[in-house]
Amino acid sequence: MDVHIPSELTGPSPRRVCATQQGFWMEMGTTLLLAFSLAGTLWMGKNAMQQMQNWEALHRDGCEIVGRVTGTGTGKSRMVYYAFTVNGRSFTGKAYSPGQLFQSLQNSGPLRIRYLPPNPAVNHPADWEHAPLDSAWFMAPLPLVLFGMIFLVSLRRERQLVAEGAPAAGVILQCRYGSRSGYVAKYEFRAEDGKVITSRVGVPGSLEIGSIIWVLYLRQNPRRNQPYPSSNYRVIE
Repeated sequence: MDVHIPSELTGPSPRRVCATQQGFWMEMGTTLLLAFSLAGTLWMGKNAMQQMQNWEALHRDGCEIVGRVTGTGTGKSRMVYYAFTVNGRSFTGKAYSPGQLFQSLQNSGPLRIRYLPPNPAVNHPADWEHAPLDSAWFMAPLPLVLFGMIFLVSLRRERQLVAEGAPAAGVILQCRYGSRSGYVAKYEFRAEDGKVITSRVGVPGSLEIGSIIWVLYLRQNPRRNQPYPSSNYRVIE
């Protein structure tokens, strides 16, 4: 391998950097994932807050009436559908039933309903309690938010290394195939202060032990480094 420093790395830093095609779609996909998962979390959180407010209002100001069961879920679903009438107007609702009660419910059978007089559309069966936030389901998108943020930070760190990293020749010490992440290469390089830094990185294929690669590292923290060229960013010459 040519051990001469790549010409695009010889100029002053920070270098002008742009995303490769892969990097562009990585950034776009991660940004969209983060945006949609954040929007989902906010929307579901708003609904959860509304559930809490409805639950408190039913307990504080609710009235009871006898309605009827209009249907039940099939298979493993314990959903109960019901209807009731207030002041000549018909209202419907649905709720998950505890297992023991579900077995005793029958279509067209009576069911006590607790409703909010100013707005009977806010209602729930009175024969069992319901969790005010049914419940932590509104937290479901949070892992996607966390994943999106971590991946976006990773891309930003990669871009920073391409733009500001000092170049150094590295040597492959070891390259093995891992069952989950493909090939993993171990390499070392010498930073400007003389320290020898050893790192590992996933690579698309096997690399020969002793072969030379180029590495970019941050002068203030040489342990922040990566092989060059980057798959997601390139230097604009």
